[in-house]
Amino acid sequence: MKISHFEFSAVVVANDHNLTIVNPDFLERQGIVQETWGWKVMGPAITTPPFATVSFDSQVTVSVEPNRLHVTDTSATGGPQSSKVVDIARKYVEVLPHVRYSAVGMNFLSVVEHAEANAFLKDHFLKSGPWDSAHRPLQSMGLKFVYPLEGGRLILSLDSGIVTRRLEEESKPISGVALHANFHRDCHGYPSKDQVMEHLGNCEKDWSAYQSILSDLVNV
Repeated sequence: MKISHFEFSAVVVANDHNLTIVNPDFLERQGIVQETWGWKVMGPAITTPPFATVSFDSQVTVSVEPNRLHVTDTSATGGPQSSKVVDIARKYVEVLPHVRYSAVGMNFLSVVEHAEANAFLKDHFLKSGPWDSAHRPLQSMGLKFVYPLEGGRLILSLDSGIVTRRLEEESKPISGVALHANFHRDCHGYPSKDQVMEHLGNCEKDWSAYQSILSDLVNV
């Protein structure tokens, strides 16, 4: 089965992110998004009390809510090594070291392409029973697994469905098993900048673990 990688993101949770400072000028002036990358801002930046968002033509978006920084890359089909997500998150924390950071999350979203995704999930993860019968046929299902992780936890979600990828001016829908992995690690005490940097440094290790999970799923 073919695996398509759709999204890679880093989330830095905090108690008091300052939304008012997040705009294209701030990101470039502070070197969070570097001018040498040649990125152009897509559309107007948005700053409101609930959130602030800046999107770039590289398919990277920097979003800030009062309790989290979210850097998302929908073009990182080759994994985090082909993305600036971690660089942006690290530089943001370096520029604002006194924020009360409390956790870091690494997120991966992929689709294992399959024409009968729901049947695949049912056949491999669901035993026969009254929850799926001729009287009450099961139309779709989703799964959530939680595993221990040093300093946190891994949350793995599987769902059948269709995910749409934007390819320049067109969109490509891909059906199959959508798999989302969240590698969550907590920070303790204050200041916690060094812990955030350490957790962000686990990115390649998390990606490797995720690849192993995908391989196990495909070969079930």
